[in-house]
Amino acid sequence: MTTLSPERDPTLQDSLFGVGYADELARWFRKRLGVLCVFYAAWNLLGLAPLLLVAIVWAAPGGLPESSELRTAFVGLTSAWIMAADSAASIGIVVWTWVRGRRLASREALIGNAGSMILTLGIVSASASVAFRAFGQEERVLALSNLFFWHFTACMVLPWTWRESLRPMLPLAVLELALAAIAWGFTAHDSAAEGALDTSWRLLRSAMLLPAVVAPGCLLAWYRIRRHKSRFGRRRIGESFLALRQEVRQARQIHDALFPPAAPGAPIPYRYGYAPAREIGGDLAWTLDRGTDRLVVVVDVFGHGLAAALAVNRLHGEMERVLAEDWNATPAQLLTALDRYVKATLSRHGMFATAIAASLDARGRLSWANAGHPDGLVRRGATIEPLASTSAILGLGHPAVEGPAHELGEGGFVVLFTDGLTESTAPDRTQLGSDRVAAAVVAADDKDVTSGLVRLALDHARGVSGDDILVVQVGPVRRVEAAALNRPAEMVSA
Repeated sequence: MTTLSPERDPTLQDSLFGVGYADELARWFRKRLGVLCVFYAAWNLLGLAPLLLVAIVWAAPGGLPESSELRTAFVGLTSAWIMAADSAASIGIVVWTWVRGRRLASREALIGNAGSMILTLGIVSASASVAFRAFGQEERVLALSNLFFWHFTACMVLPWTWRESLRPMLPLAVLELALAAIAWGFTAHDSAAEGALDTSWRLLRSAMLLPAVVAPGCLLAWYRIRRHKSRFGRRRIGESFLALRQEVRQARQIHDALFPPAAPGAPIPYRYGYAPAREIGGDLAWTLDRGTDRLVVVVDVFGHGLAAALAVNRLHGEMERVLAEDWNATPAQLLTALDRYVKATLSRHGMFATAIAASLDARGRLSWANAGHPDGLVRRGATIEPLASTSAILGLGHPAVEGPAHELGEGGFVVLFTDGLTESTAPDRTQLGSDRVAAAVVAADDKDVTSGLVRLALDHARGVSGDDILVVQVGPVRRVEAAALNRPAEMVSA
């Protein structure tokens, strides 16, 4: 079974964004549909106002006299009754739409509800126009003006796309033009041919004007949705960034817990200095105090950030597993096991690593192996000897080869580091380089070299390092009693 991630599948990434955006649009659409219903209800109440006012006066005690001209005019105003019926039906449609919309959850259902309301209101309005003509009244509103009103007011309020705004308009436009064509057909003409020609011309002209009628509303809908999507995207990115920062902080805590505490007072002292290029990096220091010696491993996973940090955690677990099975594993044996692990697990994702492992006992005997890692440094007095690479990087399937043993003697120590130290780059593009690092090790106090080297690299790069910087110091070797060599072993890992 293949599992895709949003980073590897843009379609999945878009769908994850789309789910949140669809929910946002649905909530927004529901609120604005309520606003539109209130607006349409208030608009249609204006059509009832004159009729209600006269009815109230009529029904009042004393009312209007039978001979009142106002009563006669009122009863004779057929258009007023048509307008009242139109308004009453429209208010009922709006109320039903609002009640029904409260039960709908999806945006598509809400759009359908709004479209049905606009289409039905348009049909009622068109029916009123037909009634006006049937009773000999002049049509108050032109068909295209009616379409413009419904479309533009809906687009002013509803957050829908321009395509969605046209759904109820197309059938409504066909109905309006059909009714207008029928009405134009009854217009008096000198001949039937002239009437047909005039009706066809009016119909064609109206159809040609139809895009101009819906264009303002479409432009408004397009602009609103585009602006809202941009704002939503920026807000979502900001929220995701804050969530990612929190996750990175938590990952940093886990990553930092892998690094061992300094042990400057141990028979075989251990110190390290670490400056990640990002909030979390791909360098690892691991140590095991086995009583008679201290085993130290420095690993540098290719790359930076979370991916490298995840690989570091896997390598950390693998080292503990190997040493749990073979307590006395040599540096070369440990790196060979790590090479097999990286080849079997991480290399398929294009991830590899370099590593150097060293074992230093209390008498100053050093055994080591280097798998494509920057040269470690052995300092004896004012002398520096490199621990050069003895095998290929981890993940290529080549067994590690142990380098020649060293006798450090009292006061000698080992410095291991990642390439972020020597490749620290100044603004003028010059690198710190291995020569300056070696000179700094010679000149440094043997009690703590790590902090000085990290500070040297950051100063050279003006505080902006392009790579993780990790420096580990093992030693200096001290004169110890024989009894101290038989103390219990202790595991401290990083």
